[in-house]
Amino acid sequence: EKRFDPSDAERLFLKENIEELIAYCDEHFDEFPNDVWISWYRAIGHFNLGKYDEAKLWFEKVNQINPSFRSEIEPYMAVIDNAPSSESKH
Repeated sequence: EKRFDPSDAERLFLKENIEELIAYCDEHFDEFPNDVWISWYRAIGHFNLGKYDEAKLWFEKVNQINPSFRSEIEPYMAVIDNAPSSESKH
C-alpha cells in the first residue's frame, strides 16, 4: 500500500479534482488517522465543494492533531462561520 503523499493531494487539488482528492484521503484515513495532511486536504476538499459542516469537522480535527495549523485554518473557519447554514440549502 502506497503511503499518502501530500504532493499528490496538492496536485489533485490544483487540478480541481476535488471528488478524487477526497477519495484519495478516504483511502488512507483508516491507516493513518492522525496524519494531519489527510485531514487538511479532506477539509479543504469539502470546503471547495461548499460542504461547510463537513469541512468544519475536518478543520477541527486538523487543529486537534497539530495546533500550529491554526493560522492556516482561521480564514476558512471565518468563511464557514459567516456562511448561511448549509443545512438550509438543499
